[in-house]
Amino acid sequence: MDGPALPVPSWKVVAEVYDPVKLQWTVERFLEAYNRLSGKKAELKKETVNGRLYYTLVSEEVSTLAAHYTFVDGYLLVAANRNLIDKALQYRQAGYTLARSQVFQELLPHDEQAGYSAILYHNMAPALGPLVEQFGDAVSPDLKKKLQGLGADSKPALVAAYAASDRITLATSGGLLQ
Repeated sequence: MDGPALPVPSWKVVAEVYDPVKLQWTVERFLEAYNRLSGKKAELKKETVNGRLYYTLVSEEVSTLAAHYTFVDGYLLVAANRNLIDKALQYRQAGYTLARSQVFQELLPHDEQAGYSAILYHNMAPALGPLVEQFGDAVSPDLKKKLQGLGADSKPALVAAYAASDRITLATSGGLLQ
């Protein structure tokens, strides 16, 4: 989550990609198969802005939700809207990245593993506050107090996954997931 949860959730996903051309080809073939087999209509729109190619995946089934994405420096950046992508790119250019965050660094496991196969990081407090404010009057005072407490008590958390040939090991640290 990267902003308000309502009315449309703000979210972002970053994944390392070794072959963006092949991944894009796969997305396009998947959409063709989905449309043919389901009888529904999902569409991939392309737009070049300031030399960067953006993709938008939209579906006639869920017209209010879309996935926007681009490839940058060996990564796939996917978000709920293009503004979130542009903001992430600006942060990256300024050197303000999650990997440099002291809070994030403190949550990383300190063990014998050399690297991670996947990392899930969240900081729910910024998302819970506006949610309580938006719906505070629609819930009982007791529930509102509990939600405010949950937001105040929520701490960033991290799950690291290590993949081996015969197992996946998880390590957690931080708030809700611990």
